[in-house]
Amino acid sequence: MNMRKIGLMITLVSALITTTACSAQDIKEQLIKNDPPIKVLIGGKTYDFKDSKPFKVGETTMVPVRKILEPLGASLEYNDLTMDALIKVEGKQIIIHTGSGIEKNDGSNYVLVDGERKDMGAPALLINKETFVPVSFVETIGGAVEWVSMGQTVNMSLPQNVNFNTNIYTRIFLNDGWKIPGNSGIKLSWGTKYIGEVNLTNDLPHGQGTLYSFKLNLLYSGQWKNGLPDGEGMISISEADRVVLKGNFESGVLIKGALTRSDSTFYEGDFGQQRLNEGKLKLPDKLVFKGRFSEDQKSAVGMIYNASGQVIYKGKVSFDGVLIINQFSYQKISG
Repeated sequence: MNMRKIGLMITLVSALITTTACSAQDIKEQLIKNDPPIKVLIGGKTYDFKDSKPFKVGETTMVPVRKILEPLGASLEYNDLTMDALIKVEGKQIIIHTGSGIEKNDGSNYVLVDGERKDMGAPALLINKETFVPVSFVETIGGAVEWVSMGQTVNMSLPQNVNFNTNIYTRIFLNDGWKIPGNSGIKLSWGTKYIGEVNLTNDLPHGQGTLYSFKLNLLYSGQWKNGLPDGEGMISISEADRVVLKGNFESGVLIKGALTRSDSTFYEGDFGQQRLNEGKLKLPDKLVFKGRFSEDQKSAVGMIYNASGQVIYKGKVSFDGVLIINQFSYQKISG
């Protein structure tokens, strides 16, 4: 399929899903002008989707999640407030953030399956209150997908005899959320989702647990105590850049920690509010700076060491870029 055709279909779908009056059938009829219809087999048998026909966005095939899970006896509820599809099937809990289907309120690539986050490879779509997911969704819940007939026929095998985690606790925060005090920058805001252990007397996060944003981006994973990070934990600074902050917390306050990018540590020390405070930073030229950083992260005062641990510079350093994601350059300032 050429790039012009892919671009046309993506534009077409985007335009249609922002029009509240359009139906899934309207979308299917428009897309079929650019591609033949998608034939779906479940367990080798043709399945009739009626008005909720599968369609393609570029090279991604979208299927209605309610229909493909019907053979497993799944129930699906849609939370209009947080724009989440909540699915229960044989004790298994699945959360899909669909978005509203309007303007830039798109869905998430991620899906929570019994608290474990998995990547579908493309975002979910909400079209006239019908949740569509990439066909790869079947694989994220333990099934299999096999393409036949030049990519226009797909055979899906649904999971069998899956062991479900029935002890998982999930809480989706609405008006009952709060900002974590201290320097972590974590907020339990509208639509954030907590998966883990709780204090049974007040339903607050307590023990091991993970907090996700409303679009299922990772916010914090680690130990909690009465609703606050407490003990060892990890904050996701940038998922795209694979930057995480690992450290020790006391009542929501990050005491000390280390920043890593792609599993390589580049800073160790103290932190302010989403910023470096005082510690050791690896410089782009493999030298090491030790000192105290300004609040605006544009400068610091300290010493630069070579690979042998010898001080080769003492004084002020200026920075250009973003320190906390390890994308910066630096310059020594004499005097």
